[in-house]
Amino acid sequence: MRTNNRRLVWEDWLAIAIYFVFTIGLGLAVKFRRGRRQESTESFFLAGRSLVWWMVGGSIFASNIGGTHFIGIAGDGAATGIAVICYEWQASWTLLILGYFFVPVYLTSGIYTMPEYMQKRYQSQSIRTILTFITLVSYVFTKISIDIYAGSVYFREATGWNIYISAFVVLSITAVYVIVGGLEAVTFTDILQVSIMLIGAIILTILGFIEIGGLEKLWEEYPKSFGRNWRTMENVTVNGTISESHGNSSSCYGLTPYWANMFRPFDDPDFPWFGLWFALPIVEIWYWCTDQVMVQRALAAKSVVHAKGGTIFAGFLKILPMFIMVFPGMISRVLYKDDVACPDAESCERACGNKLGCSNLAYPR
Repeated sequence: MRTNNRRLVWEDWLAIAIYFVFTIGLGLAVKFRRGRRQESTESFFLAGRSLVWWMVGGSIFASNIGGTHFIGIAGDGAATGIAVICYEWQASWTLLILGYFFVPVYLTSGIYTMPEYMQKRYQSQSIRTILTFITLVSYVFTKISIDIYAGSVYFREATGWNIYISAFVVLSITAVYVIVGGLEAVTFTDILQVSIMLIGAIILTILGFIEIGGLEKLWEEYPKSFGRNWRTMENVTVNGTISESHGNSSSCYGLTPYWANMFRPFDDPDFPWFGLWFALPIVEIWYWCTDQVMVQRALAAKSVVHAKGGTIFAGFLKILPMFIMVFPGMISRVLYKDDVACPDAESCERACGNKLGCSNLAYPR
């Protein structure tokens, strides 16, 4: 079992600085590359409808995948096993619905944003205003706030920075290239970040499997990985090794016996098969086919063909989280039992300041 060391050497700080400088520089370079060309609504919101398929797909994937997913999916993998991947793999076919059914309608209508589409569809300015308000408020209080939190967890683990300092740095850097460069700048920085993200995540997964001894060893050790009570320093297990219930405080730190199953019982408290395969698609279609952030990338494609190709490419990329998020989360539980698999509220609060569990530490560890 390993321990965490937060101390960074100067080479680490240099790498972080280069990354931020290069990200800002790329965004500004896109702005300067346009030179004195007239700025228009289309060029700002849809990058002049000039994106090719791999840019569309990469930007869709990068816009969806971020610190939130690495923290959350790896954390769920550490806490409950592989079933969380259903959220990602269902997106693969939902993206095809976006490319082949929704995008042609959107492109025909000539819209830039989803509120604008609702206005044209129902001939109502009020509907457009209401949807705009709901979208902005929901993004601030759900997605953006969660993304900031996820980023702060990484910064805290790597540097020990305060959560507010981390949020300020991330938001400031993002604001520079988004406001100045528009969607085209966002797309290029998305491609840069998704490339770094995938390369780093694949390397980490390989190193994790080497450290633990391979997939078979992970399957052997994972269900036996429980932390020690910080007072007694004794290993704590529930019902021998595996908890069969998540319904009360005495067993919520255990591990479901269905951790290796993608299809779980109807009454499973975390991932019931009926909800995953019949209710989740409704949410998936809303998110991938009508959400402004996702749809905007497809609308910026050079043509319907490139939009379809981009959604296909993004669908293939959505297969990767099983290998670069879920498995590393499970490996982290084995390597850092006392933190990631803390056995009770008191031990968890001591490990990460959260009585409900420390699975969010899985990927940063």
